[in-house]
Amino acid sequence: MRRCIVCLALLVCGLPICAMPQKPAAKSLPSQSKNSPQPMEPKQILQREAPGIVTIYAVDKSGKPFALGTGFIVRSNGVVVTNFHVVKDAYDAQVKLKDGEIYEHVRVLDYDERRDVIILKISALDLATVTLGDSSGVEAGDRAYAIGNPEGLSYTISEGLISARRIMQGSETLQISVPISHGSSGGPLYNTNGQVIGITAAGMEEGQNLNFAVPIKYVLAMLDSAPRNMTLVELFPEAAQPKGTRETPSAKGTPAGPHEYTDPDGWLALTFPATWQLQDPAPQGMMLGASKADEATLVAFRSDAKNAEAAFNDIRKVLSDKYSGLNKYSEKVSMDYKDGRRLRMQTFMNKAGTDSRLLFILATQHDNRVVGMLGIFTNENSYHDLNDILKTLEF
Repeated sequence: MRRCIVCLALLVCGLPICAMPQKPAAKSLPSQSKNSPQPMEPKQILQREAPGIVTIYAVDKSGKPFALGTGFIVRSNGVVVTNFHVVKDAYDAQVKLKDGEIYEHVRVLDYDERRDVIILKISALDLATVTLGDSSGVEAGDRAYAIGNPEGLSYTISEGLISARRIMQGSETLQISVPISHGSSGGPLYNTNGQVIGITAAGMEEGQNLNFAVPIKYVLAMLDSAPRNMTLVELFPEAAQPKGTRETPSAKGTPAGPHEYTDPDGWLALTFPATWQLQDPAPQGMMLGASKADEATLVAFRSDAKNAEAAFNDIRKVLSDKYSGLNKYSEKVSMDYKDGRRLRMQTFMNKAGTDSRLLFILATQHDNRVVGMLGIFTNENSYHDLNDILKTLEF
């Protein structure tokens, strides 16, 4: 463990620092909800809102669907909101209305990959819309409802609570106990007044009903922005290439496409985007080393700490000593799974004048196997890759 901590300290010293762009001040927006002062029964919400909820199929160049999700209409002229990942890498999308009518050749008005939001436009008029609400007043303990298409079972409504409001990866997120399954991602999350307060996203596997939603406030801001007015294939140009011929720039000797890492003893498995490179061999004392140019580095090591919490604290102390304290960038996430696995993670920011770096700490535990992980990111753009990497985490 001592050798690993020394390696971490050397890593912290070795990565270049670059300036981080300042975030613009958030624009204050008025609520765009319809009047719905009285609480509604779930069946009333479903009956009123279902016509404004759609099924979305991501399709390849041949027109074959390869992914399924949910979306909802926010403007009667065919403006549809869903999760970015629902249509990621699609050549086009099919938007199916409740009455069975299908629209193709969608256009992208705006998107935010980090927050997992995309706004699409279909050529239609006089469509039913959902009732938009205000997510700023949402509190932990509030009851909430989701309507979606879990596993293709259209217009399924589920009930749960707002478990917490969290800052994750620099953005506000609603943690919810409402069940969300494959096919429901991108659907609306409602309050008891039948107003949309968020966009649901599929939860973490085996996470004790741990699911999340994007607050609707981010969508309201995007609706007021200048439209990008692009096609999906313009957003994802590789979708225009036949399967098996897509090329991704890579370092010499490294195969194109995502890079998979699986520890030979089964301690850890991760998949990295094509823009990242795996270090072979890994840095001394580490089980894994990966980097993205000079913008990001992620390492993992086997820890001799007793548990995930202790490993997390060990890494945090090394960073705190190095930087004389850390500024919190996101809330700490602690998850204990039913099978005894544990995960702890948090991101901190260290500023030196106009330069900044984001420091990500993660620790996992499975039986007596404890793994520590440290990520160093010199700008937010490179940090955004972390979300996709963590979605593939197995331990």
